[in-house]
Parts: sequence; structure tokens; C-alpha cells
Amino acid sequence: MVAFIDAHRDEYGVESICAEVPIAPSMYYESKAWQADPARLPARARRDLELQPQITRVWHENFCVYGARKAWLQLNRERIRVARCTVERLMLQMGLQGARRCKAFKTTRPDLGQASVGTTGDSYDNAMAETINGLYKAEVFWRRGPWRGLEPVEHATLEWVDWFNNRRLLEPIGDVPPAEFERAYYQQQESVALAA
Repeated sequence: MVAFIDAHRDEYGVESICAEVPIAPSMYYESKAWQADPARLPARARRDLELQPQITRVWHENFCVYGARKAWLQLNRERIRVARCTVERLMLQMGLQGARRCKAFKTTRPDLGQASVGTTGDSYDNAMAETINGLYKAEVFWRRGPWRGLEPVEHATLEWVDWFNNRRLLEPIGDVPPAEFERAYYQQQESVALAA
């Protein structure tokens, strides 16, 4: 609204525009004062201005695939205390969203003769592999394409595997990266062995 009033204020005047649009003249003047002096902003607005670059940084550092939940967890891991609803609100305002796994269109027909890992009807046929493959496709292949050859795909895959193992927060293991979880597991095993 403020930008609209700025664009037309010389022609119509602030008060007459405000009579037609849902903003009080005092709110317009207060908004202009905030633009001139950010120290006059309300505490929430000042905090939002501080958090926006941090949220954007976390989103970009994580292949632009983190949604609000994972961005919130990462910020708190970095000791940037913020509420999850605040991250959700700011990501929505900035137009940032996480990768979504959508049902893909089938482009091939299976050969009922090339054997699968399991048998038809197994609910656990190759669920683990399919989960990782689905994440890879959603977070790398579909988001970063179109691909111009094999070499860019290989490079992107290696970057993703390194990120996945060393920095990606995984919910099933307590929202920590797999490498961190593995180190903690082996440290625990060593301390149990030493205690025995």
C-alpha cells in the first residue's frame, strides 16, 4: 500500500488516497518514518529484518530444499533462537519453500521378465533404496536440471551425497546429520566398552 500511495501522492494527495484504500494516513506516515529510521520499527519487525538473511543463508546452504521445519532446526543448531512459526511466516513472505516430492508420471513400462529386489506384493521390496532415490530425484535431479551431460549430473550427485551425509538433518535419527549420529554411536559404544 505504501508504494502505491508513494506513486500517486503527488497527483491525489495522501489523505484522499487513504480514504479509498484500507490504510490510515497515520499508518502511512509511520511506515515512511520506519523506512527513514529502522530503529523506530517495532521489535518484531526489527527481529524479522535480522532473521531474513539468516533464513535465506540456511536455505541456500542446504541446496534450497529445506522447508520451514528444517530451516528452523538448523537455525537453532547454530544457536539462533527463533520460533518455528516465525520461520514459516518469513519463508512464506520471502517466497522460499522446501523441495516437495510429487507423484511422478510414468514414462516407461516395466519389463515383467528384468527380476526385482523382492517379489511382487512385498511391502518392503526395496523401500530404503526407493526412499533415498526419491529424495535424490526431488532435491537434485528435478530441481537443478535440465542437465547438459553426464559430468554435471555426477558432480551434483557427489555434492549432494557429501551434503546428505555430513550436513543434512534427518528426522528419523533425531534431526542430526548421519555422520554426526554415527560418531555419537561409536563414542557411546567405546564408553560402554571402557566401563565394562
